Amino acid sequence: MTRTKKWLLALGVAATICLATYLAFPFFVRPPFNVPKAARWVRCSEFAYWLAYDLQVKFSAPYEDCIKAAEDILAKHRAEAKVYQPDYVRVEIRGGCYLAPKREDATRFVADDLLQGSKWWFRPGSIKNGVFLGERGPYVPQIWIDKDRGLFYYKETD
Repeated sequence: MTRTKKWLLALGVAATICLATYLAFPFFVRPPFNVPKAARWVRCSEFAYWLAYDLQVKFSAPYEDCIKAAEDILAKHRAEAKVYQPDYVRVEIRGGCYLAPKREDATRFVADDLLQGSKWWFRPGSIKNGVFLGERGPYVPQIWIDKDRGLFYYKETD
């Protein structure tokens, strides 16, 4: 085997190890809240650097368990808040459209969804029928629940 082939083989092995680590990484980060016992395929990604912060969590569970988990997360966030927290919104999603009370709010939700998720597995914009709970903005929980597929998405960012 020539020297070039050995280097290419070593590079290929290193690239395979890096790719496997990248794909498996979400399994090594624990969500900052309790997930339901029925939850499967739990994925979590957290990034923090100086002034930047981004947390993404996704799992699969029955719809009722997802709603209970969302209510627990929002109640805990409100209890721990050091400043006044306005009421969290609950917006239904039907046919991929947000059914917000004001039309401009629905447009804003759709525009914000295009920016959601830096991971291939975090895509709340693909929800056809579900619900959004929480509030848009920094340091507040943003939760999407897909009724059809039983998926729970959680995001908190700065």
